[in-house]
Amino acid sequence: MTSPLTTPLPASVAATDVICMSRSRLIATMFYLYGWLPLTVLGVLAIGALVAGIVIDVRWAIVFLMVVFIVTPLLMSFLYFFHGLRPTTASNVVPHILLFGNDEFTIRILEEKKEEASDKDSNTKEDRDIKEDNWSEENCRAEKDAANKEQDLKPQTEYAMRYEFSLPYSDIERYHSVRDGFIISLKKPQQGFIWLPYPAFSKRDEMETALKRIQTSLAAEHHRNQNV
Repeated sequence: MTSPLTTPLPASVAATDVICMSRSRLIATMFYLYGWLPLTVLGVLAIGALVAGIVIDVRWAIVFLMVVFIVTPLLMSFLYFFHGLRPTTASNVVPHILLFGNDEFTIRILEEKKEEASDKDSNTKEDRDIKEDNWSEENCRAEKDAANKEQDLKPQTEYAMRYEFSLPYSDIERYHSVRDGFIISLKKPQQGFIWLPYPAFSKRDEMETALKRIQTSLAAEHHRNQNV
């Protein structure tokens, strides 16, 4: 299987580099998009129950504990299973690239290529013992320096395509900028969101092309909704 990064792409396709979102950032973004309202309501109820438990009746403290340790974890689990496990959202935390074509965009999931062990590089214990006896301290130091240089000259990690799926631009509900990029929210039934960091593209014009195609689709749909 050839690396998807070396596969020729049409000139009209804007392709990102390999990107991957951290799991903590994924959870924070997910709750920011879908869980801020119910979590805010639960927070207000919990604080109210705590105050009532201190001022009015200690039994309200039990309600506070139930909200904190029972209701809130259940809500967080629901949000995770309902939003976090969707293919579009889950793809953010694995190595992938985004391809923005004329009519649709593609999420291409990657996996790291495993390097096969070379017989030439493997040495038996006896060979290593002989070398250690014959080499002087200077030769050992020189060998370490050469190994470090060789390690620095190793090529970057290579990836192979695992699978991919494409979505039309009409599935995009909206997008907005965040601290380090853009969050693209999708409509039902896909739902979920896609993270597009600022340095995702090696060329600035490719980022502009991707955003322009998203904006064009959103503007066309807004125009259709007004005419209905």
